[in-house]
Amino acid sequence: MSIKRDLRIASEKLVMASDDLRDLILAMPDDAPPTPTPRATVIPWVELNWWDAFKEDVVKGCLEWRGVAEQIIVTTRPGYADKYDKLYDEVVRHDIELLPGLKTSGFCDPFDDVDVWKRLAGEIGALRKATGGTRFILENEMALKPYVMGYEEINFTRLITCLEQLPKDLEYLWFPPHGWRTGGDPGVQRLHDLNLLVHGVPDLNVSFFSQRHEKRGLHKNGLQGVYEKQLRDMQAGGVSPTMLYFGKVKGKFTHWPYDRVVEAVETCAESGFTEAIIYPGVKHWPEASRALAGLLRGGG
Repeated sequence: MSIKRDLRIASEKLVMASDDLRDLILAMPDDAPPTPTPRATVIPWVELNWWDAFKEDVVKGCLEWRGVAEQIIVTTRPGYADKYDKLYDEVVRHDIELLPGLKTSGFCDPFDDVDVWKRLAGEIGALRKATGGTRFILENEMALKPYVMGYEEINFTRLITCLEQLPKDLEYLWFPPHGWRTGGDPGVQRLHDLNLLVHGVPDLNVSFFSQRHEKRGLHKNGLQGVYEKQLRDMQAGGVSPTMLYFGKVKGKFTHWPYDRVVEAVETCAESGFTEAIIYPGVKHWPEASRALAGLLRGGG
């Protein structure tokens, strides 16, 4: 009898222990979802320099970024501010902010002409009125290339006066030439000297683009690394928006392939860049936007 009783007691204890274990498991919190890898904020960029040919494609491409990007850069040439009204209506109603900008090549010639910059300031004011934005892109790639290459000089005293003409209540994103590729070590130094001058203009709020290509060596070592360090030191450790090129142009650039867009944006965040400017070009803008936004939306 004692054995039977002992077995019954042991069985009851086992049931009680099982109930306690079940209650303990039920009380445990659910496993936390895996922490997503940080990404830089995505801001696509398209150039719209020939309105009649590409405007409809630009609108289509912009709308592909819904739910992925809150801002899109649309730059153009001086003289097209009135064209932004319709573009603004068609894009902004989908909760996408347009960041306007101007290409200075062919307009700021020479680059240190004060009267030209006065007219440029008027163009900027018109674009701001059309979009209501607080950020503005100055695309100086080709305009400054002769200076970076050492073919032309810029009078820095006059350039300060030029920059003083700009509206002061905007944040300017300053896009330079590829100094580390077009001018070698002297080009990087000339570009840095110019950046220091622009950065030091009183009451001018300006950030400077970095650029990184698919080949890791171009942004981890060499001249681009020197340029990035110069930017960080100049801005007291602050970071700039960084440019990501996608697609190939006759093998000329080492662009990121589309299927590595998630990696590219995550790499920017790992390097301390908070904004990744995605540039696939205008000719394939709708298709590129659909592909890139889809990959980012799906996580890769």
